[in-house]
Amino acid sequence: MDNENNQKTNVDKYVDLYETIKERVEAPDVAVAILQEIAKDRRLEKNRPGGPNNAGGRSSMSGSSGPAAAAGKASANQLRYLERLGVDADPNISKKEASRLIDEAKRSGQAQGA
Repeated sequence: MDNENNQKTNVDKYVDLYETIKERVEAPDVAVAILQEIAKDRRLEKNRPGGPNNAGGRSSMSGSSGPAAAAGKASANQLRYLERLGVDADPNISKKEASRLIDEAKRSGQAQGA
């Protein structure tokens, strides 16, 4: 029962966050993309060595996270989001570089509708 209540609470938090983002960017697709990035950041933070789920300093996730994954090629979603933000990026950039460009574009107000 507690798990069900936690899930409902988490959904409510994400819906509220989405509504707040949508009000600021006035574009539902951009709001969804930003919400996805925030959710990803939260998951990475939780699973980062020393994070709340990793007091022992080792990541509990295997496969798609960590330095090796960050060194890989940017995802199709990252490249599409960069395009929506108006950033002309090389399609062969790394995930880390794409993430940096996304953050930079959002900070500089380069995002359309921001």
